Amino acid sequence: MSRYETLLELAYPWSPSRLLSCISCPCRGYLEITKSLPVEARAPKHPAFRLGTQIHDFLHFLLLGLGSNGRTDVLLDFGDFSTEKWGAVPQQYLEKSYEFVTTTVPKMMQEHGLTVAMSELGMSLDANHRSMRAWDHNGKVLTGKADLILADNKGRMLIIDHKTGEDSIYLTGESVRNQLLVYAYLAYYASPVRLTEIALMAHEVWTGAVHNLTDGNPFCDAGSILGEATDLVDTLVTQAKESLKDITPTPGPSCRVCIARLRCPVAEKE
Repeated sequence: MSRYETLLELAYPWSPSRLLSCISCPCRGYLEITKSLPVEARAPKHPAFRLGTQIHDFLHFLLLGLGSNGRTDVLLDFGDFSTEKWGAVPQQYLEKSYEFVTTTVPKMMQEHGLTVAMSELGMSLDANHRSMRAWDHNGKVLTGKADLILADNKGRMLIIDHKTGEDSIYLTGESVRNQLLVYAYLAYYASPVRLTEIALMAHEVWTGAVHNLTDGNPFCDAGSILGEATDLVDTLVTQAKESLKDITPTPGPSCRVCIARLRCPVAEKE
């Protein structure tokens, strides 16, 4: 087996973040796949990355309290949350997150007739698009974890991605929609119920706003979404595999959060 073939074996299963890492900078993708960068050479996590992780953890904590059926009566009052655990998160993020879980989510479930809420649902598929519940390294080719899925038992599913940045301009852009399309691809094949309609939305945590990323009616025909998602997944996997043939550092927006940014040979880092 060639070095390139070995690298591809290590790359499986592909996830949205791994695909984008390889495409945006093959060197970063290589380091993440092989874990070959010594610990002492790794840059500390960027403050924005750490904050984003904390906010996602807080939302997941709240959504677990909400329960799968969207009951708000089981939630703690906002004042009961420990400042010791969540004190590093700005107050506006905490307040808007609490409002989203206690008001927005139940309202959306009622409005669209959805009955199940699932936070941070991990989904994995093998080469034949079968859902892989066990961690089978050789069988999986695609995996991902959706921030929030709201669904019913009739095949309607709303997929939501939390976005923690304060710049809302990018939320309706191509990259955010593409990420949600990959989750839709996973959900379509992993769902125990045949999906008939899918909605894609971005949750702007800073303001509490929820952006619809499909035209007009939030719910679109699942077959149409699947066709677009399949083309996208095929393209991303092809691009990621091709990029790993030449492991060259490529400057771009992701440089600021790259683990190798302190020793990167590229001078024009952003």
